[in-house]
Amino acid sequence: MLAKKIVVIGAGSLAFTPRFIADLILSDEMSGTTISFVDLDSERLKLMTRLANKMIKAKKANLEIEGTTDRREVLKGADFVISTIAVGGIDAHNLDVEISKKYGIYTSIGDTVGPQGFSRALRQIPTTVDVCRDMESICPDALFINEANPLSGICSAVCRATKIKVIGLGSSRVREHLARLVAANPEQTEVVLTGINHLVWIIAFHVKGEDAYPLLIKRLDQFGPVRSKLFEIYGIIPAIADEHIAEFYNFFFTEASGFGKKYGLSSYPGDTIYNPRWRDEALKRIDKWLGPGDYFEELPRPDVGEKSYALDIIETISSGRTKLYDTINIPNEGSVTNLPQGAILETSTLVGSLGIRGIYIGEIPKGVAATLSSRILQQELTVDAALSGDRKLALQALLADPMVSSIEVAEQLLADLLKANYRYLPKFQ
Repeated sequence: MLAKKIVVIGAGSLAFTPRFIADLILSDEMSGTTISFVDLDSERLKLMTRLANKMIKAKKANLEIEGTTDRREVLKGADFVISTIAVGGIDAHNLDVEISKKYGIYTSIGDTVGPQGFSRALRQIPTTVDVCRDMESICPDALFINEANPLSGICSAVCRATKIKVIGLGSSRVREHLARLVAANPEQTEVVLTGINHLVWIIAFHVKGEDAYPLLIKRLDQFGPVRSKLFEIYGIIPAIADEHIAEFYNFFFTEASGFGKKYGLSSYPGDTIYNPRWRDEALKRIDKWLGPGDYFEELPRPDVGEKSYALDIIETISSGRTKLYDTINIPNEGSVTNLPQGAILETSTLVGSLGIRGIYIGEIPKGVAATLSSRILQQELTVDAALSGDRKLALQALLADPMVSSIEVAEQLLADLLKANYRYLPKFQ
């Protein structure tokens, strides 16, 4: 049975929603579905609702859009709930980055790890858990699909604090990228990936059933300086962009490396969705799309926003098909034997009538496992702090981050971050 109701929490997202609208309209399988947009920013909500309705009308799609600032109004009967929320928005994220820079801690993106990702987690986790607790009482059988960062920590918190089924969506186009590198048809390739969100590793890669990992090694110069260096050290290739991978280590954004320049890394906000230029251009595009004319063909363009595979997963589950996805963020239930059981891994996953299960991988290289395990444990401390409002746990989480150089720095950094985010962190007051 196909989905009849999808709720999008944080539907004002410039990066997610326009592309998602296009995917919905292009999907014959979603015909007859109701999509409920929810956002606390009423103006942005109206903007996205108007855009969706215009495009649906122009393409004569059989979809219904509704918008509200009260999620409880629309959760009843939901089959899937997608979250793209960003508590505090871009202003709070900018503060996280600027405060961290005071202590010599630099970043390219800052929405996953480091003190910046830690601070973001403290804001995001309580609000997301509140959404899922509403789901427990209103739509307990719905699947919660998290698109928001820090993705792993949010999924871990939902698993721990609620009974809601949750998955996180991260890297979506690794196989296509690898296929291009070796001039292969993506449909004739297979890839096995595992790790944690934004620190994912290529375990295996096949073309037409044959091992093609040696071909990737020959194209190592196409992966960027960070991934090339980590391959030299660990013997396997990281899958995600250098800017994300570098943030998990304390030797890429140092003063000696020119705060990343030695490795070709750009400083925040770089060419990301956090750059004001990107956001200004996105708003201008939407204004144009809402004017006279049919601009639908522009919505799926790669430069418009981030491609999600949420709808593909919804279609797979709703239709009863079975499909292997390159990565989905789910608890480790024996998939990787030398990483903590229950930890949220971004890993190759089978979705079908028997549920959502990570494929068996076994042991991964010990050096990689050591890095991932330490980050997983630090993430769990962050979740503990976010759920409890315990300052000692928050301090422990910062001290477990390799980017933090001393107890004194951690103590002052924590004080500054909590003060800056005071209105978003009632549990710490």
